[in-house]
Amino acid sequence: MEGAVSLPAWPKDVNLIEIRLDRADALFTYSIDRASLATGRDGVVRYTIVAEASGGARNVTFEGIRCTPNGAYRIYAFGHSGTFKLATGGDDWQPIGVSASDTARKELWRHYLCVPRLFKPRPKRDQLRMLRTGRVPEIENSGFLTN
Repeated sequence: MEGAVSLPAWPKDVNLIEIRLDRADALFTYSIDRASLATGRDGVVRYTIVAEASGGARNVTFEGIRCTPNGAYRIYAFGHSGTFKLATGGDDWQPIGVSASDTARKELWRHYLCVPRLFKPRPKRDQLRMLRTGRVPEIENSGFLTN
């Protein structure tokens, strides 16, 4: 059962870590707010993600990922003008797909936030280290099921 969720503080630029993607996205760069990154007792990894267009426009969302065999995500809130507004219209978890909009989520699930083959969250220190360095241990690179 999913635990209660509290909205994080608005992300500060100094706390943003760019997510290095396997496949470059020409439209956006994605960053995760290290101050909001946390794994709940329910096993859900929650974080704020910032998608920035080449022209400078930003989309900010507060999301969660489950470290299941094929990954699942949920958007809790959308950010606008320095504040979060709770997402409405459904509490369902969505599968992490192969669409361009899921590129960053798939990378977070596959390489940075979850332990392959064990389907559990990494310790936060490992999540942050891997996000900062963009380095994924080679032995872990092939652990998830393909779509």
